[in-house]
Amino acid sequence: MDLAAVSRINETQISKIESGEAGLTLRTLKALALALGKYPSQLLEFEFEYKLNDDFTLNRRKPTRPGTTGIVNKLVEDKFLNSPKSVSDVVNEAWAVYNVKLASADTSGALLNLVKKRVLKRLPADKGRYLYQKK
Repeated sequence: MDLAAVSRINETQISKIESGEAGLTLRTLKALALALGKYPSQLLEFEFEYKLNDDFTLNRRKPTRPGTTGIVNKLVEDKFLNSPKSVSDVVNEAWAVYNVKLASADTSGALLNLVKKRVLKRLPADKGRYLYQKK
């Protein structure tokens, strides 16, 4: 059976729903269920255990990891920037030490902010690039 043809839902959309890339609307759930000869509720019956939320407090927040600026500040504190380092060096160290992938553009911005605050100095390198070092 061609589920896309019977349900009149695009194959790409079905694939995205299956892989979790796209959400499922009630209309789509109904169309899929009818195409499969099932009631919509039958598609929502799961064979595995799952934990229901029992904490409905409003002030509950997920723990957050430090952003780019926080990671760069930690690297300064850890004396990583006591010798000249490139943006790429900082990105690689953040991954190696903190298991955090930093974007080069964000990292460059965080380093430049520390230069403006006179925490770091910016040294010219090759091809218009710079190295950063603690003052």
